[in-house]
Amino acid sequence: MTTHVVSKNKLTLLLMGLAVAIGMSAWLTIAASGASDVTQDPKGDALSATESANKVAPGTPADVARDYLDIKSIKVTKQNGNDRYVFSMTVAGPVPQDLGTENCYHRTGPAFDTTTILVNPPDAGACFFAWNWDLDDDGTPFGVNQISPTVRWINGGFQGIAFLNGGAFTFDDFSVNGAHITASVDASEIESRVDVSDGFYVQGVTRNHRIDFGGDPAVGVADTSDVSQVSN
Repeated sequence: MTTHVVSKNKLTLLLMGLAVAIGMSAWLTIAASGASDVTQDPKGDALSATESANKVAPGTPADVARDYLDIKSIKVTKQNGNDRYVFSMTVAGPVPQDLGTENCYHRTGPAFDTTTILVNPPDAGACFFAWNWDLDDDGTPFGVNQISPTVRWINGGFQGIAFLNGGAFTFDDFSVNGAHITASVDASEIESRVDVSDGFYVQGVTRNHRIDFGGDPAVGVADTSDVSQVSN
């Protein structure tokens, strides 16, 4: 049997080469995942309605975080043949088809007030929940976005609406199917407001109740995903 002896210098070079190879492999893996249009989000990090009222501790009436507002992943796909963008979101549990039967909460009082109240009963029509995809072309995290396609429960039913910086328009091509929410918007509506030539950025946001108009826009937010870049 022949024994091969590797010198200390050669062993060092071999280890360095192995480290470089591993590093390159990891870099390529990261680069590949970074180009993906799917963004994953940890399960179990959603806030309850009371907690999301400026992130205060749960109060009275007590409420719990909803699994159907707990983002697991978001995805953006451009359907070139149909010239549309499809936005999808998977949450941790099925979305009830009648959210008016849920315990619904709302912030009360002036801007920045952290008090939440139970709004149903008596008024099931006051229940509000939302699933947003916030888009822009500069990677700005949650805040004022160029366009935010949204599926929301309002006035006793689901609605598709895209919020703009200074306006909004509604759309009918959306679905709420179990734990999957999708919205489809004409590409011209997106590309007239967002520069997609070098890709664009998206963040998923869910809401327990209506925004604190005039106050903190984070009030009512149940969960947010990371901001990720979508290649075009």
